Amino acid sequence: MNNVKVIAIIGMGLMGASLAAALRDKSYSGSIVGWSRSKETKDKAEKSKWFDKVFNSASEAVADADLVIFCLPVKSIPKLVEKLSLSFKSNAIITDVGSTKFELINMVEGLLDKSSSTFIGSHPICGSEKSGFEGADPNLYNESITVVCPSNNNEAYCVVKDLWTFIGSEVVELESNTHDELLASTSHLPHLVSALLVRTSLSYPNAINFCGTGFRDTTRLASGSSLVWADILDSNRESIKEVLQKYKYELINLINLLDTGSYNDLQEWLEDSRTMRERVKVSGKLIDE
Repeated sequence: MNNVKVIAIIGMGLMGASLAAALRDKSYSGSIVGWSRSKETKDKAEKSKWFDKVFNSASEAVADADLVIFCLPVKSIPKLVEKLSLSFKSNAIITDVGSTKFELINMVEGLLDKSSSTFIGSHPICGSEKSGFEGADPNLYNESITVVCPSNNNEAYCVVKDLWTFIGSEVVELESNTHDELLASTSHLPHLVSALLVRTSLSYPNAINFCGTGFRDTTRLASGSSLVWADILDSNRESIKEVLQKYKYELINLINLLDTGSYNDLQEWLEDSRTMRERVKVSGKLIDE
């Protein structure tokens, strides 16, 4: 990170503010600047100790930045990159924190085709049901896994990799389409199941008065930002549809088991599920997202 003198964080919600907090917590010596559409967020950022300067315009924020990180809903990133295409510093390195990669990378690389700037797609697999600047956590990225997609520009790739390593994340390289297929099952499906559980359970009269800790824990993800998740669903439709078909298959099998299975069959099904879950814990890769 020694050659990165200025980092611009575009979007200072949970992910952007947490990134600034993490950089400060790890004693990053360069300058951290930020931008947000929200005046309220800008005011909070200016009062914090995480940003050296908060700009009123995104073009001013990126003008001197060696590294620009877009911490915005996925669908809004290409639109803003297009507007800023002439504002980026020469040879600027650009990355993001978005949960889908294939569509985003293709769009942004096309927009920067004649630019000296380089886009490297990345995705830190961490988060919270909280949102906004006030939800910021300097430890959010610590011990998380961050996917960084490969690039022909090895120097830019290494800068992005070093960013996430610097704040305590383990970097894994994945092709963008592989990333989207995997995250559809490990991140996007859990959110949808959480939302489906809320919609199903609370459709029963008076059910809201009988929700215990199990309901609370398994529906936490449904409290996430609808704007962020609508972008994720829209930009990864095919992979999500495929994993939902697999979920449908498992659901039908469970219904059939309740129709025809014995007590021992039901216990075996539950034990298999428990064992699979325990393997995730043993591997040390259980991610709180």
